[in-house]
Amino acid sequence: MSQLSQFLLGLEKELASYGDIKGISKVAVQTGTSHGKGGVIDWPNLKALAQEAKKHNLPGIVQHGASTLPKSEFSKFAQAGVCEIHLATELMDIVLGSPNFPKKIKEKIKTKRDIGPNKKEIDAMPQEIKNKLAQEVVKEFAFFFQELKVGNTQELIYKLFN
Repeated sequence: MSQLSQFLLGLEKELASYGDIKGISKVAVQTGTSHGKGGVIDWPNLKALAQEAKKHNLPGIVQHGASTLPKSEFSKFAQAGVCEIHLATELMDIVLGSPNFPKKIKEKIKTKRDIGPNKKEIDAMPQEIKNKLAQEVVKEFAFFFQELKVGNTQELIYKLFN
């Protein structure tokens, strides 16, 4: 029995002792990556974890640390049964790396933690700059939607949340 299965069975048993509690909706893993540093995904392990999660009525696995992987890797996530990937680092890199992002503000932002203290200045950027940045984000995320096989899912999302 895998560690994931042992964990999920133990969790189910523990929650049952408290009555009718639903439990968790997904499990996040890190299979060879490191936040902001990339890495090498252990694809067979990731697929096995996703299959195990599905046996416990979970939609799949959440992969952490994927933002800095090569783009050639992203088509493999859907095949492995990954249901969610966190791309905040990628989004930040797109915006901060843009030639349209004001240099004056960029010089003040060395880490993610520097964004908050500069939020008012970022919010005050002219709408024209915000629009250009948004176009860059949309272009990049169109790639992710295609590779992760989540395009044309508006009807499904509507059914799930309405």
